[in-house]
Amino acid sequence: MKLRLLLEGNHRLLAVCSGRGDCQLLEFLDELKGDFSDQAVRMLNRLEETARQGPSRKPEICRKIGQEIWEFREGKIRVLWFYGENLEVIICSHGFLKKAQKTPKNEKNRALATRKQYFGDLAQEEIKILRDEEEVRVKDMKKNKQRKSFPQLLSEAKKQDSYWVARAISTFTEELHKFTEQGKISRVELSRRLGTSPAYITKIFSGNVNFTVETMVRLARAVGGQLHLHVGPKEHEVIWVEAPPITRPKSFPGFGADEYRSFSRTHSEEGIDETRRALAA
Repeated sequence: MKLRLLLEGNHRLLAVCSGRGDCQLLEFLDELKGDFSDQAVRMLNRLEETARQGPSRKPEICRKIGQEIWEFREGKIRVLWFYGENLEVIICSHGFLKKAQKTPKNEKNRALATRKQYFGDLAQEEIKILRDEEEVRVKDMKKNKQRKSFPQLLSEAKKQDSYWVARAISTFTEELHKFTEQGKISRVELSRRLGTSPAYITKIFSGNVNFTVETMVRLARAVGGQLHLHVGPKEHEVIWVEAPPITRPKSFPGFGADEYRSFSRTHSEEGIDETRRALAA
């Protein structure tokens, strides 16, 4: 089996390729147009965040669909995936557009067959990892066009405001979800506290709502938190580390791990130790 390395952070994100190196997931995301194009931008953000921090804990965004197969969800877009040899390896089987309420059986079966082949080839040491620095583009001979690599798709997405809106919403709702887990606050209870409908809360955690600052403040207070806004240099990542560790429910990705750490810090990795020493003094 051939796999293309998409991104490598705290998790290693790979996508299944054909024998000649074509990657269905990349072609699928690249070809989406119109409203689906904006959803593809959000999915690219979701995949990047997955490589950096692991799968989302929000069931509206990431959920198990049975037999060790999971799906990422953004609007109508679905990407099916499974864990590799450990919880740090995530293999994306393929992507498709949702046309029915439930995930089609043939899509599940395709992912299951891919998973079976992966572990069979892994045991036989027949897995080949393709890297974009070795082969930046894969030529589609039938359509006589160049296929974009994942870094190229991501680079184009980052030129759009919609990517950064999606990232800000995702960061906020992930933090919000951690507080609901910690406080054991159901979606129904959260809707009651806000005086709104559970359906609206689902839209919030799905990332399908553009928040006003007032809404963000109300949501943060409803879960017992407080909104903090931060603007930093664009070349620095903002990681959150303040919230206490929470044991993963068994229904969440990576439940075999004892704990995960909640990320919450309003300054970059650089100079953290110096900052803490200065504050302590």
